[in-house]
Amino acid sequence: MNKLVILLVLSCLFTGCSSIGFRISGLNKEYVKAPIYPGVQIVFKKLSGGPGSSVHAHLPDFVGWLFYPFDIINLPLSFVVDTVCLPYDVITS
Repeated sequence: MNKLVILLVLSCLFTGCSSIGFRISGLNKEYVKAPIYPGVQIVFKKLSGGPGSSVHAHLPDFVGWLFYPFDIINLPLSFVVDTVCLPYDVITS
């Protein structure tokens, strides 16, 4: 049980939430087409583009592949945060 908790905490620390990053610093704004569910859009762009995509372009390919598990973990977390923030996103867009 303790290992599971540690794994979840580490995955949250290492993935960084795309939704929160987008809302706080405007992170990856160029990958978001509409302000609705921006974190999910960013994660899908990362996962569909491959390690050589423009999101991971600054990293060597073998390092880009290491981010996939964290992006997969980040997807449901970003979905939850984006759903909670949906009323705010609709009002401000």
